[in-house]
Amino acid sequence: MAEEAGINLALLNYYFRSKEKLFDIVMMENIQQFLMGIRGLLNNEAFSLTEKISLVAENYINLLREQPDMPLFILSEIKANPEKLATNMNVKEILLKSHFYQQLNEALNSKANPLHFIINIISLTVFPFVASPLLKIIGELKQEDFDKMVEERKK
Repeated sequence: MAEEAGINLALLNYYFRSKEKLFDIVMMENIQQFLMGIRGLLNNEAFSLTEKISLVAENYINLLREQPDMPLFILSEIKANPEKLATNMNVKEILLKSHFYQQLNEALNSKANPLHFIINIISLTVFPFVASPLLKIIGELKQEDFDKMVEERKK
């Protein structure tokens, strides 16, 4: 692959040390880019809470369709070093200090912790990608059938 990109393999190894390290860097950059994009959505006061929920789910599904390995990368990073991941991604700042979080907190009227709802959104959008090999077997789904199902989940 380095040859196809016109990059000297020895130089690539010198800078990144391993394929895994390069993969980690690329994935982290993609996650950060996505989070910066979603930050604007979460803080956009023109959107209602319902619109934001729909747009967040749609954005996550679009990202995961483009990068289906991302959930497993994030899960392995959460297990291996959650502090590093939280710091690098700045999730606490992006999420808990967002207009979205305020709207959610107001809608729940202090009857429930907003994190429960956020966990549900993330779970409902991410789990199908994590479990896709099993879901394809159970549902006898081809890739295009799975893609169609995931598109339906946006609604």
